[in-house]
Amino acid sequence: MSDTSCDAKRVLCQIVQAAGGRLAGTVRLYKAFYFAHLYYWQRNDAPLTDHPIVRMPLGPGVHDGRRLLMELVADGALRASSQPVGPYAETVYEAARPFEVDPNDLGYQAVLEAVSLVEGRTASDLSELTHQYSRSWRLTADGDELPLYLDTLDDQQYDDIETRVNEARTLVESAFAAQR
Repeated sequence: MSDTSCDAKRVLCQIVQAAGGRLAGTVRLYKAFYFAHLYYWQRNDAPLTDHPIVRMPLGPGVHDGRRLLMELVADGALRASSQPVGPYAETVYEAARPFEVDPNDLGYQAVLEAVSLVEGRTASDLSELTHQYSRSWRLTADGDELPLYLDTLDDQQYDDIETRVNEARTLVESAFAAQR
């Protein structure tokens, strides 16, 4: 198992733990994973994990998330069951055993903020939130890894970077044209 898988599994378990040992909904779990990475990046200018977060039709998702969750269930770290939502079924993740967390850990603090954001919101509300505000989600194709740092920039910062990139592109194109 790769280090990124171990780190991702640790964060997934922390999310369930931060939610009181029970979190309903895979979309909610994936969004908490994504938001935890954003919160951590904003405060530490570093990634929470190196595990890829990819574009999925409903918003950012955990790369190989289904496999990671199945492994966590098989390893006895999590239990997965379902609960009815009208005529539908929603997956519920529960801590299968105590998972030790350090409340002073900056990563866990980012997880707590992310869980606070997703709790009480529907999957469609969370998807709409990412569709509206996530530049990385809007700029990539389904299955592509998201450049998360774009989502932590305000409009002015993003416009400044885009201007500098366009200026650099013009300089490079001019240099190549001059060599012909």
